[in-house]
Amino acid sequence: MKLLLDNKDYSIILFGKIIYIKVFGFQTLEEIAPLTNSLNKFSKKYEGEEISVYCDLSELILSEYTTALEVNKTIQNMVKHVNVKHMALLFINSYSSYKYEFTKHFYFKDLKFPIEAFISKKDALAWLKEKGDDINDLSLFLTD
Repeated sequence: MKLLLDNKDYSIILFGKIIYIKVFGFQTLEEIAPLTNSLNKFSKKYEGEEISVYCDLSELILSEYTTALEVNKTIQNMVKHVNVKHMALLFINSYSSYKYEFTKHFYFKDLKFPIEAFISKKDALAWLKEKGDDINDLSLFLTD
């Protein structure tokens, strides 16, 4: 486990070959700077490596589309440097389908790797395991 960022808005932790990203609340363009900086540093440090992504958006409050598009630019830059195999997205609330559509069209626009949305941690972890990822450390971390 390697902590890359942990503040009131984001947690980014590397568990072997899985990067865990959790987003809290609503962010403005200024507030996404720590996220974009951390992901850019990660991209350079792990250039050429194959990774999977577990992205927990269960506590995300949707941002303005301009902020979402800026996050998308950061993710597009990340995939130029690291080989992202796939991404599990976690949504846990009554607005899951709306939130998924918004994130798909703004945050995760034009990405060329499989993205699957889940409403349970267990299902998201099972999908990553099915894809061949070692989920042991991440599972321990996510255990309630």
